[in-house]
Amino acid sequence: MNDKIIYRGYQRCSLIDYSDGNKAFEITICVKPRRAVFISSERNMTLIQKILQLQDEGYWGVYVYCIMPDHVLC
Repeated sequence: MNDKIIYRGYQRCSLIDYSDGNKAFEITICVKPRRAVFISSERNMTLIQKILQLQDEGYWGVYVYCIMPDHVLC
């Protein structure tokens, strides 16, 4: 097996099984072009509600999230 991991920008890495529930991954959501869109409390609360909704629906388990002005880390 080839141990080299190939990253293709925003695409998934073909050597990682993202469906494995025993692994943890970090998700970064960026704004392009980089600009401060996450500075509104109302917008941020909408984003947090969506993150938690997707967690409740079983799409992912979020342990922590961090909202920065131009990107979000989950």
